[in-house]
Amino acid sequence: MSEFLKKEQILFKRGEDGQLLPEEIILETLDDKPKIKYLPITYGKFQELKSGLGADMQTSKEQDTKLILEHCLEPKLVEEEVKSLKPKEASAIVLAIISGSLGINQKDTKKQTTGQTLQNKEVELKKN
Repeated sequence: MSEFLKKEQILFKRGEDGQLLPEEIILETLDDKPKIKYLPITYGKFQELKSGLGADMQTSKEQDTKLILEHCLEPKLVEEEVKSLKPKEASAIVLAIISGSLGINQKDTKKQTTGQTLQNKEVELKKN
């Protein structure tokens, strides 16, 4: 018989002050597999992010920048540095933050969003 779901299983950990506790995650899509420390995205914050996604379910550059600035704690980057990030590393950081917050595998997330993007592009081409 299954047990009831416990709050500890579904809530992000918080400190005594009520603030979210940072988590660490490996950037699985990069060859050297470095780690970052990040603040998880809560359900409410994720709903805000999701409402701003396009039909291809991809985040915009502005959303990526905001996500990195607000949620990536180590390395801590300022806006000018985020704008100067190498595209592959920036994508890996965003993917890791989203995947870690959702509790899903980064490579599966990448395949799913890449597949969705390709499907949407095919539909656009067929319309034209």
